[in-house]
Amino acid sequence: MLLSDARRAMNQYVSFCYISDEFMGLVYKARKAETKEEKTAIKQEFFNKVKEDSLFGRLVQNTGEAIVKADFPELPSCITNPMGNYLWSIYTNDRSGVKTGEKTLRSYKKGAAIGVSKASIKFEADDIGHRVYWKLGRSGEPFTFAIPYGKDRGGYRKQVQAMIDGELDWCEPTIQKRKRDGKLFLNVPIKEPMRDHKLDSSLVVGVDVGLNCLMFAGLSKGSARWLWGGSKELRVYRTQFQERRRRLLKESPGCRAGHGYARRTKAANLVSDKERCYVQNANHTASKGVVDFAIRNRAGTIHMEDLSGIHKNKKNTWLYRNWCYFELQTMIKQKAERAGIRVLFVNPRNTSIICPECGNVDAEQRVEVNKCGECGSVKRDRTKFMCKVCGFKGHSDYVASVNIARVSDGKEKRGVVREQDVVGV
Repeated sequence: MLLSDARRAMNQYVSFCYISDEFMGLVYKARKAETKEEKTAIKQEFFNKVKEDSLFGRLVQNTGEAIVKADFPELPSCITNPMGNYLWSIYTNDRSGVKTGEKTLRSYKKGAAIGVSKASIKFEADDIGHRVYWKLGRSGEPFTFAIPYGKDRGGYRKQVQAMIDGELDWCEPTIQKRKRDGKLFLNVPIKEPMRDHKLDSSLVVGVDVGLNCLMFAGLSKGSARWLWGGSKELRVYRTQFQERRRRLLKESPGCRAGHGYARRTKAANLVSDKERCYVQNANHTASKGVVDFAIRNRAGTIHMEDLSGIHKNKKNTWLYRNWCYFELQTMIKQKAERAGIRVLFVNPRNTSIICPECGNVDAEQRVEVNKCGECGSVKRDRTKFMCKVCGFKGHSDYVASVNIARVSDGKEKRGVVREQDVVGV
């Protein structure tokens, strides 16, 4: 009941952020304020005129917290206090997309993570193992949870012990209740110290993502390459999961909205959760591999394709629905920045049809044509690359990764690939 009320309070707070923002926008338009200084002065003047206990008389975070506490008085302060700054920061990031219609207000459903204050969580060790104590208020006994590690392949036992000893710093955690079985999870962000890998900023790793190969990485100098070839396996497994879910929904009697809908679709939703976990694990494995490849070769920069707006192409909806390129690139960026590697995004135009040796540009170089000597049939292989000028042969995804890595220095975050910028080194 506590987590359910917290989820409802989060949705109410997000709605309040939107209403407050739109209200102040109307005030700015009425006063014809355009610059940031004019808006700040109007906001200060407006707040001074209204009473302190009115709806818009305080900061959005403080007013939203007061409204949430009024509607949900049983929620402890360890949940309502961090809610304001956390949700307001998320809303400010999504605000421009909400106003243009590209995004919608976030809604928090069952299974959403609930933020709690760091002071309410305490880790301790005893003879049995490690335990978590969650104290809701100043008075009362805290809730006690044992930490089951299982096989502990991630080394969580050592991390928790380092947190207890004060050797590892951590931030405000979140508590999440899984939908399918009701298990509680404590998500604790850890501040890992920056490691000095002695990287060369002039050495660049180009990353090409696609469906032939999920990821192909190549260096701007040298012939080192790294391939994560789980693309075909990923497509097969995703297709199997989706077919299984369609079959379960078709076989369920009366899968219409109404009483008992959640119970009838529980098995199908469980398959969807398994598919999501499988894809997320594959992206984690691939992103870790490319960062390790960069560290192994002392590369201080990673170039990736700028694929923003590719989903607007409606020709192949299956491809964009089953290709989690954004999540994969986000994981690479997070792991790379943690290792001290700079990440830049470049325009992928012509990267797969430019020869990395001589710089010749020809779309026909991407496809290798093989003719059968007996029947004369033609077979086209899009994974092969052969230059028509110098005769260079190689994997098309490897060629694209090298061209992405060889973008000239001094480009902005979303640079443009030109033929003269990717001539072989």
